[in-house]
Amino acid sequence: HPHQRRALEVCKVKMGLQALPVGQLLLCIVWLASSQNCLIYNRIPKTGSSTIMHWLNASINGHRHHSSNQFGVNRGTLTMQEQAKTAENLRKLICKPDSDMLHSYDRHMRWINFTNFGMPAQPRYINVVRDPIDRVASSYEYHRVGAIAARSKVRAHMDLNQTFNDCVRAGKQCRLYNRIRLALSEMTLYFCGFGSCGASPSATLNLALQHMREEYIAVGLLERHAETMRLFRHLLPVHFGAYPATGQSEVQVNRNNNRTSLVADDVRERLRTVGLDHQVYAEAVKLFDEKLRMMKLGII
Repeated sequence: HPHQRRALEVCKVKMGLQALPVGQLLLCIVWLASSQNCLIYNRIPKTGSSTIMHWLNASINGHRHHSSNQFGVNRGTLTMQEQAKTAENLRKLICKPDSDMLHSYDRHMRWINFTNFGMPAQPRYINVVRDPIDRVASSYEYHRVGAIAARSKVRAHMDLNQTFNDCVRAGKQCRLYNRIRLALSEMTLYFCGFGSCGASPSATLNLALQHMREEYIAVGLLERHAETMRLFRHLLPVHFGAYPATGQSEVQVNRNNNRTSLVADDVRERLRTVGLDHQVYAEAVKLFDEKLRMMKLGII
């Protein structure tokens, strides 16, 4: 099988297992081949992830596809112990080498190198990104006028009459201004992961871009939702089989219909060079267009 042949080469060369017993080499091959059936959606907040999860869950088939988000910590930053526990649960419950089912797992968490925690191969990743300023503005307005119960900690620091545009224009006089600036690198951290991420802006950005190119089967764009879903359905037909083949759907889950402001041009200009996410988003657009081109040509 092509996956097994590829796995053999990776296990021998990349993982340095030439001198190990045949049994351990075969276990590595099985793990690596089965990792093709294990999908991780480390969803970035405010990028339409609830809608993506709707289609993942709608595609669940008891014999072919199982989706889970029932374990692990649902926040971006995890301790080393929490990463190890997530890997252990994935290995036991989701990415099982003896399973012929397709599995998916979604959580708000940064990219994790699961091979550092005893998994011989990485699962496949997907994610969705969004224009960085629109994403941060959406998050701000969601906390200001969205669901109240779960947002009390952030709302306690907000002037609820102050829109996103008002806050940015006020600069440091707005209590959440620095948080807005930091949030414009949040998508980058989700792709970068842990370890050396955050050591320097350039190292963080370069590692994030490397992971996006090499570790993700696809990264979609919220602004091009229909195209994103067609690409996901094409690359992962079982995981997203419930999405209409026509590519037309009006389903939008967890949308903030109370949002009252759009980003003003002067505010967008003020934030245009803040943070690392602008460069990550630009690269995601390039990779997305290339994937679509390859799909239309039948290359993938």
